[in-house]
Amino acid sequence: MSPRSTLLGLVVTAALVGCSPDEPAAEPRDDPTTERPSATAVVRAGDEYVALGDSYTAAPGIGESDGRDGCVRSRNNYPHLVAEQLDLELTDVSCGGASTTSLTGSQRTLTGEEVDPQFDALGPATDLVTIRIGGNDFALYQLISRICPALAARDPEGHPCRDEADKAEQDLDDLLDELEDRVVSAVRTVVRMAPDATVLVVGYPSVVPEDGTCSELPLADGDYPFALQVNRGLNAALKTAARSADVRYVDLYEATRGHDICGEDPWVAGRTTIGGKGVAWHPFASEQKATAAAIVAALQGP
Repeated sequence: MSPRSTLLGLVVTAALVGCSPDEPAAEPRDDPTTERPSATAVVRAGDEYVALGDSYTAAPGIGESDGRDGCVRSRNNYPHLVAEQLDLELTDVSCGGASTTSLTGSQRTLTGEEVDPQFDALGPATDLVTIRIGGNDFALYQLISRICPALAARDPEGHPCRDEADKAEQDLDDLLDELEDRVVSAVRTVVRMAPDATVLVVGYPSVVPEDGTCSELPLADGDYPFALQVNRGLNAALKTAARSADVRYVDLYEATRGHDICGEDPWVAGRTTIGGKGVAWHPFASEQKATAAAIVAALQGP
């Protein structure tokens, strides 16, 4: 992310203005109990599957990397697991650092290579598309993993990240509305480019604990509810976007509840990279398996 994007990530936190450190994190703006009704998807062996997304889809560090373009994709990520289980022909163009702009424009990877727009992988023959994107827009991901932890030393028992947010001029709800619009536009473009495809918007896992603190997520005590609202708000925006675009939403927040960074059995890494198991701030293999299972269930059930 550029310095401007990182600064904007701090602006994002303005959403919690008026929330005291002792108050529980607010519920998402729009969190319907059920997804928009849709017909049971029909996916057959040999169908063409295109996976779009960022590093929470690419899943670096949990197995052999395809090593082709600097996107640090794992061959054990959920697109590969879904494709293997359902015998699909996979084109995985997910890429670490991707945002919604990477869907329609080229992206420069962490290794300096330039990759084509992810939408280039779509076409009339595409039968299934999954998309998990948005965490890098407005530096939402960096907020939880870098910005708030960096501010924690200023006031470990307070809420310095939220305090900085109070000074910002742009509200989180406004940015989440814009993110929602971006995802709606992206999904509608997918539907136009792959008119016969089943399209699933995939949510992000639970990352921030609903109670408690831990050293792997080194936030100031009062900023945990702050980060939790970002985690929930991101998923609420994706869920509402999926409904607005009339496609299915796959909820991973509920499926991974209790397996956040601070959980007894975390499915997402905190600040420590564990060789062979996962990269700091990214999903473990267990989260990818849970995501694959949720996608297969969505494809096979109403």
